[in-house]
Amino acid sequence: FLEVKENEGASRTTAASLLTAFRFLEEAGEVLERDRLSLDPALANAAKEARARLEAKSKGRAKKQAPPMLLRVLVALEELVSDEARPLYTRAFAWYRLFRHWSSLRWDDTQTLLPTSLERRSRGVVGTLLRTKTSGPGKTAQVLPVFVSDKAWLRKPWLDEGLVLWLEGELAFSRDYFLPLPSPCLGKALRRRALYTDAAGFSVALLGSLADDQGLALLPKGGARFWTEHSDRSGLDGWCAALGFGESERAFLGRWAARGSADTYVRTALRVCENLQTTAVRFAKEALAGGPDFFGEEE
Repeated sequence: FLEVKENEGASRTTAASLLTAFRFLEEAGEVLERDRLSLDPALANAAKEARARLEAKSKGRAKKQAPPMLLRVLVALEELVSDEARPLYTRAFAWYRLFRHWSSLRWDDTQTLLPTSLERRSRGVVGTLLRTKTSGPGKTAQVLPVFVSDKAWLRKPWLDEGLVLWLEGELAFSRDYFLPLPSPCLGKALRRRALYTDAAGFSVALLGSLADDQGLALLPKGGARFWTEHSDRSGLDGWCAALGFGESERAFLGRWAARGSADTYVRTALRVCENLQTTAVRFAKEALAGGPDFFGEEE
């Protein structure tokens, strides 16, 4: 939990506050001292280490970029979206992670992506972000577009089949956020907003359940925790940087290039994003087929 909070961008006092709250609950519950986890030296040391890391991050000494998704993981997610043997929410969440990857959005960006803004167009799916760090009241762009091309797939098309899960049925209820909490059976959604910690937990469970073509676990034990809810921001952007695209083009990924008039910005952003996505797809498919490691996954 401390690791998740660190990835979320928690303050340096978060670990100590958590330990204090834990201690209060055990005291209020009259848990015997010998049974109290809040007095466990290992937990206290973990809290101290977390505080040290957070302090270092706040001073800019430990900045770390989230790792991008591996090609094989993305392929497995594509397969999962259309797997009707899996629960509805699991399939929908796999689509959500793929959409985030190809649109270069972090978890907090998608909280202003309303499902009703998603629209299927002739060349892909378009959505709009209502508020982000570079938009909102008083900023240059009030509404920013996101786009995923229908050519953005590595082994199996996933965009249309997963979109239906979000726009029809159990997940298609009115709300002012994107990701809801799932029901216990994962067959539908509760009408409550999922928090960052919820999304992080869902991602770990989802990635940990992925299997390869032989039905074996795709990732080693604990491997799902290698990625964070910020990994999608650096995924496609990092790929495109490796392929030689400049910052001026890559700035249109993940809603960062908010400049100019709304109409001009939208038209330009959609076409630039489409070009970046389709180019990355071409090289990714070549790498999956045994070609060069264009994106440095072997490192």
